[in-house]
Amino acid sequence: MPAFQRTDRHKIVFLAGIFTFLIGGTVLAGWAFDIPLLTRINPDWIPMAPGTALCFVLSGMSLLGSGKSLPARMLVWLTMLLAGAMGLEIVAHRQFAGIDFLALAWGAQFRSVGHMSPQTVTGFLGFGIGMLSIWRDAFHLAGC
Repeated sequence: MPAFQRTDRHKIVFLAGIFTFLIGGTVLAGWAFDIPLLTRINPDWIPMAPGTALCFVLSGMSLLGSGKSLPARMLVWLTMLLAGAMGLEIVAHRQFAGIDFLALAWGAQFRSVGHMSPQTVTGFLGFGIGMLSIWRDAFHLAGC
């Protein structure tokens, strides 16, 4: 069985980044232009919260810049900060960041904007910790 080539890994990361970015971007466009079809996969399901969509966009962008670049790391930290703030909102039963109400500021007339679920907060925090750990290990392996 041939070894997994570095270029194959880069293609997979690039495709994952594009896919993640497009999902989040599509949902944000749905909120911005008041198109409910773009905010949910199935009409009977609840829409993706704007804050979740924003974290998808940031995560996708960090994958697209997945080298050890400072902008990619900053995007990961921003994703973790946003998800952490939303997690704090859930735990404290308070509205701190207000990201999930971006849709209302954009003029969307949806009754239920909702918020990021605790599982999604945990997933984005896990993603961020994983990405930062990979970069840290790569940094140490390179002898820097």
